[in-house]
Amino acid sequence: AGPGSCSIFMIGTLAAVDRAKILVPSLVRQQLDVITWQEATRLRVDALEARRRHVQGEPESEHKHVRTFRVEATKGLGRIIGKQGANIIGIQDKLEVEIQIKEGKEGEAAVVVISGDDEAKVEEALKQAEIVEVIVEIEAHMRDWACSSQYRNEFNKLQQTLGLRSFYVDREAGKYCIVGTRQACVVAAEFCKTHLLYFEAFHELDEMAKTL
Repeated sequence: AGPGSCSIFMIGTLAAVDRAKILVPSLVRQQLDVITWQEATRLRVDALEARRRHVQGEPESEHKHVRTFRVEATKGLGRIIGKQGANIIGIQDKLEVEIQIKEGKEGEAAVVVISGDDEAKVEEALKQAEIVEVIVEIEAHMRDWACSSQYRNEFNKLQQTLGLRSFYVDREAGKYCIVGTRQACVVAAEFCKTHLLYFEAFHELDEMAKTL
């Protein structure tokens, strides 16, 4: 393996290893896409906020490090603030940062500004404060299998492990609805996409079982 690369050793039946060879490159590409999207989104949001502050003549933050993100819906803002401001107060006290919410005009997104003197704490506050909803679509022919109650325990464990606000399986619409911090939602979405990649293998096994 060359610089920046690694080797993966697979042990199992020939069929299982063959399936893994197909799945692993796909998962790696998905993760790279996620990282690229996150960085592009961060730069775009920061640029928009800097422009807005400049146009409105707002003073720069007194803190050394500042991060911002936009919240489109009132519901999303409520998730971030928490009951009686519990979420924001908890993050500020724990990480020694300042969190301000600048509500936009009617129909405009609000801007959440996180600032502090420690860059690592500001970044961690951003991860904990930004609550998003992520939807993973399920193709029609996979719905019965993907939304089966047999996976309920696995989904509950996923929600608890990642600290998701909610994880809802919408069988009728054919989608997984995930709510939580952006970082947790990205991991949960990757789990769901990986789960769906196994459909063909399980479907093939079911068909084989019918012939026995």
